Amino acid sequence: MRIYSRNKILSTNLLLLIIIFSLLAVSNWTTKFAMVAGEPGVNDWTMFRHDLTHSGYSTSAAPNANQTQWSSTVGDGIDYSSPAVAEGRVYVGSLDDKVYCFNASTGAFIWSYTTGDNVRSSPAVADGKVYVGSEDNNVYCLNATTGGLIWSYVTNDNIGSSPAVADDKVYIGSWNSMVYCLNATTGAHIWNYATGGSVFSSPAVADGKVYVGSVDHNVYCLNAATGAFIWSYTTGNIVNSSPAVADGKVYVGSWDNNVYCLNAASGALIWSYTATKYVFSSPAVAGGKIYVASGDNNVYCLNATTGAFIWNYATLDEVLSSPAVADGKVYIGSLDNKVYCLNAANGSLIWSYTTGNYVYSSPTVADGVVYVGSRDNKIYAFGPLFLWHFDGLFKLNPVRMIYPSEQTPKPLGCASAMVSDWLSSAFIYTKLEAVVEGIDTDAAFVDQATGKPLGEAGSGLISFGGPIVNPVVAYAESEETPSGDRAPVKFYQNAETCYFQRQDGTSITGANLPVSVINNNMDMFVIEVYCDTDGKNELLCYGFGWQGTYAAGKYFDTEIYPNINLYPHSWIIVKWEDTNGNGFVNTAADGDAYTVIATGQV
Repeated sequence: MRIYSRNKILSTNLLLLIIIFSLLAVSNWTTKFAMVAGEPGVNDWTMFRHDLTHSGYSTSAAPNANQTQWSSTVGDGIDYSSPAVAEGRVYVGSLDDKVYCFNASTGAFIWSYTTGDNVRSSPAVADGKVYVGSEDNNVYCLNATTGGLIWSYVTNDNIGSSPAVADDKVYIGSWNSMVYCLNATTGAHIWNYATGGSVFSSPAVADGKVYVGSVDHNVYCLNAATGAFIWSYTTGNIVNSSPAVADGKVYVGSWDNNVYCLNAASGALIWSYTATKYVFSSPAVAGGKIYVASGDNNVYCLNATTGAFIWNYATLDEVLSSPAVADGKVYIGSLDNKVYCLNAANGSLIWSYTTGNYVYSSPTVADGVVYVGSRDNKIYAFGPLFLWHFDGLFKLNPVRMIYPSEQTPKPLGCASAMVSDWLSSAFIYTKLEAVVEGIDTDAAFVDQATGKPLGEAGSGLISFGGPIVNPVVAYAESEETPSGDRAPVKFYQNAETCYFQRQDGTSITGANLPVSVINNNMDMFVIEVYCDTDGKNELLCYGFGWQGTYAAGKYFDTEIYPNINLYPHSWIIVKWEDTNGNGFVNTAADGDAYTVIATGQV
């Protein structure tokens, strides 16, 4: 449904004008531009602890702020199940007995599969299949695209262990004391090994060996092909922690309060570190350091070679979540309901986010986004907003379209806008399903003292036109504006040149034009998206001159939106040139050129 406001006449005129204006150009569009863009899936996190060795480490970029891209609700709490991310989808289990699949970019529900009991196991994704255990005693293999059942294998007790998939084999533990190896294609039994107690720990696989803990206090090393016993090491209590394997060493925690480092070949003790309470958490290994948490509320960083203490960070309650390490940061949940982001080098707090209940789930990091579940029945995605989130943030969401008007006086002393400043917005307006329109001199839409746009948390806000004519943009770029309300890119002009700069005033290579060429067959524009401190998702588009603003709308319509998944950027700056010399903003097919100057993330 499209919601029309008292400004309906404005949108009608917009559509009529754009049709007339567009008749001046040929409709075919082939854009000439040069850009480097990552695609979803480059840094997937496909199983518990990221990989077969359970490193808990990703090479992905990772967010510096607790901005939520989206959250999606499931039917009950998300307990120990930790999200897996593969090929643009997120998979997680829930206490409502289901396995869920969501769109990784938008959080949109894709499918769910109902098992017979709680799903505390973390899914693993391989070769188009999802593998997961359930407390109904079954291991499931599902179609990753549809959620359809491919096969199931029944043990005779609950499964909380998370599967590892390697060489067409699935390795998983059960509360019946067994470690199982199954054929990943058919579910056929290959081997099982009986430990002396329940196996909640999740197997790690490295160098032809399987490493796993047991409630019988032991860490086991088994032959991955045959299940034959190789060695075991006895700790002082239950081992629910899942081993991590790196550089010939096995790292694991125990309920005896210790973190252990063992020789991967022999099981001999290399070192141990004692916390003040149990270690349920599974270690992460990155950069010569071990990151692990304890029931004593602390997250610890230890030297991977010697076990020497480096730092600790105290949360407000016990920590059963396992750390994810990426981009110089450590992400972890706590029973104080929070998700934490810590500096990996010194343990200082970067940010935290309070969910509605305990966070047992372990964070995962993929393609610049942190995903984690909570007992509040939600899965969260933290990360900067990207252009590829357009549908979830704007198209399918209530949006306020704020036009820079021709009226004066205006907030912040902004000048009268030109028709092109609001005409260009029609290229996006037509894609919105629930839009309310307003102008910058309306106090219901813009604070007339500050220029701050008004709206509800979680809603969208779109505005065209630069800071000279648009108080919404002027507010977003002012140094007097709180940093959380500032746009990622800002306009700057000296006597001879116009520039785009980053929010902090640093330069962007190539993002400038002489004043003499602007509105004279050449211009440059920015399209940017971000979330303000009120929780509004804002999309701003404008050029140095009126031609650039119109080109921004047209570029979004014909290049960005049809290829939206190729734009993992918070902002993009593009130079437009009227190379056919007819004085109009045309498509590349008509001879105009579009060159991407820079892209970036918040």
